Amino acid sequence: MSRTEDGGRLPSVRFPCRLKEDLVHSTKGNDLMVDVKLPQLGDSVDKALVTTWLKQVGDHVEQDEPLLEVTTDKVTIEVPSEYAGTVKEILVPVGQQADMNAVLCRIEEA
Repeated sequence: MSRTEDGGRLPSVRFPCRLKEDLVHSTKGNDLMVDVKLPQLGDSVDKALVTTWLKQVGDHVEQDEPLLEVTTDKVTIEVPSEYAGTVKEILVPVGQQADMNAVLCRIEEA
């Protein structure tokens, strides 16, 4: 864990932070569509298999709520949503491999 200049601990970050502007797919009126990408899962991991979608198109999801499960050669993990909104499009179906930072789905923020 990293430390501040005065010796205090910095909080750990679960996934790399991204700017919202980097995630915008399109806008409709006041609603914002954001891309949900497969986060970096480890230094030696470059792909993951989508094993289960916990939310389907049209389902509402809260921020930090699990969206799907992915499996690597080492572990199965749940990928949480970084945003609250409605799942509008699933781009990687169950059984398909996804590269790190691949767009998995799109969520319409409200």
